[in-house]
Amino acid sequence: MQRALPIKIGLLAKLLAEPSRASLRDFLENNPGESDNVEVKREFCPSPKLAKHLLAIGNQGGGCIIFGVEDKSMRPVGLREYVDEAVFTKQVQRFLPDALAQNVKRYTFLYPKADGGAVAGKRFQVIIVKDDPTRLPYVSQSESAAEIRKGAIYVRRGTCSEEANYEELQSILNRRIETGYSSRHQLELKRQLEELRLLHHELSYPVAYHQ
Repeated sequence: MQRALPIKIGLLAKLLAEPSRASLRDFLENNPGESDNVEVKREFCPSPKLAKHLLAIGNQGGGCIIFGVEDKSMRPVGLREYVDEAVFTKQVQRFLPDALAQNVKRYTFLYPKADGGAVAGKRFQVIIVKDDPTRLPYVSQSESAAEIRKGAIYVRRGTCSEEANYEELQSILNRRIETGYSSRHQLELKRQLEELRLLHHELSYPVAYHQ
C-alpha cells in the first residue's frame, strides 16, 4: 500500500503535465481515487458547484476534474453527452476570476473500441487546473443560492470543496509570498488575515474569510 502511493502521484503529475489519451488511460486504470487535487463525476454538468470545485482545486495547488467516472467505485463508464464551450462559459466561468479562467483547460478524449480495456469505446472530459501560486488566492466572482458565495475563497478538504478558514487562508497566502510576487492586493490580504487571526483568537473557533 505504501509503495503504491508514489506511483499514483506520478500518474497524476503526468496527466496534469501532458493531458492525453495515454496518460488518462494510465490514471484511470490504476484506480487512484479522489483527493485534494482530483474530483470525478459521472456526467458533465456545468453548475455553480462545479465552479466551486475549480476554485478550490486552484487554491489547493492545481489538479483536475474527470467526467465519465463513477465517484464511488471509480469505474470509468464514459460520458453519454457532450457539453460545448458556450454552455460551460455561461454556467461556470462567470464565477471564476480571470486569473483562474486562464489556467483552466478542457479536454475531450475518445477511446476506440479496438483499444480494449476498461476505457474502450468510451468518451471522457477532463478539466485541468494549472497551479499558479503567483495569482493566489482565487476568489469567487459571483454567487448562486446556497451553492457558492461571492467573495468566498474555497479549498479542498479531502473530497469536498469548502470555504477556507483562517489557517487555510494563511497557508494559501504563504504559497504566494514564497514566489516573491507582491502587489497592493496581497498587502491588503495580509492585513485582513491579521484581523481574522485576532478575531479567531477572541472567538476561539474557526472563522471563514469574508472579502
